[in-house]
Amino acid sequence: RWGVSWEVQYYWKIILKLKQVQKKIGTLLEKKLGPQEYLKEIRKLDDEFIQKNLSPGGSADMLALTYFIYSLEEDPWLIAVKP
Repeated sequence: RWGVSWEVQYYWKIILKLKQVQKKIGTLLEKKLGPQEYLKEIRKLDDEFIQKNLSPGGSADMLALTYFIYSLEEDPWLIAVKP
C-alpha cells in the first residue's frame, strides 16, 4: 500500500503548528494594548509555547523579539506609530 512517508507527515505537523503560532501572534498584534499589557500577553504565549514544546523561532527571531521588547520599555510610543 502506498502511503505518505513519516517524514512528510512530520513536516505537515510542523507546518500546522507554525500556522497556529502565526495566528496566535497575529491575533496578539491586532490588539490595541499598552506596552505592559503586550509584555503580559507575550509572557502568556511564551508559557503556552513552552508547555506545548513549541519553539517558534531561531536565534535571529529571539534577538528581534528582545529588541522589540527593549524598544517598548525604552519608548512606549513606538507601539502607537504606524508606517
